[in-house]
Amino acid sequence: MAQKRLWIVTALIVVLIVGAVFIYQSLNPDSTETVESSLIGDEYEIPSVGFARVEEDYEWQFPADYGVHPSFQREEWLLSTAEGCNYSLNMGFNLLNIVPPIVPLDRDSEWAVESVMTAQLAIRENDDVIVDKIADSRVALDLAGADSDRVWIENWELNWTDDTLTVTGIQDQMALDLNLGSAEVESAEGWHQYRRSGTLDGDFAFDDETATISCDAILTHRFGTS
Repeated sequence: MAQKRLWIVTALIVVLIVGAVFIYQSLNPDSTETVESSLIGDEYEIPSVGFARVEEDYEWQFPADYGVHPSFQREEWLLSTAEGCNYSLNMGFNLLNIVPPIVPLDRDSEWAVESVMTAQLAIRENDDVIVDKIADSRVALDLAGADSDRVWIENWELNWTDDTLTVTGIQDQMALDLNLGSAEVESAEGWHQYRRSGTLDGDFAFDDETATISCDAILTHRFGTS
């Protein structure tokens, strides 16, 4: 019972934080400061009791492990271009589970928050920042989430089954095709992690201009506990 109260209080605190972030961004639409550090960065500590720990060797099973791992507290999908690309692209989806699977909460509301997600897209040409966008949302009402095929937040989606990365918005859009190789498991402190190397090709639009990107790329997928 005490543990359940702890998670209810934690969930309420996170709801307030997420709400504050939404209000701040609505009042400062031009701000490009990342919310990752304030919302799901390492300095934001929440209870990790009840989540799986990164303490032993993980038994990888692909393609299942391309998908989501809800027993762990944190999960990230990070896509970046290799050096020498005509444009430098970095995109990350960051999932934070607030309530562990072992703590059932009797909440019928579709707005109930058990996980939150942030994402950031940055594109540079040489040293010039062309695109710097941030999205954040609760994992509810299909606003954001992850499953065996994809991870998404509103109109941003990385789909490893269809090998696509799409971003659509009011002033920008991007549609990239991915061709990623098999997973290569890596050692990473505090994470279970692998990488998939390959290529990305497609177009993106910004400020009424359209550009084409064709580069080698790396997708890093990792999951762990705070």
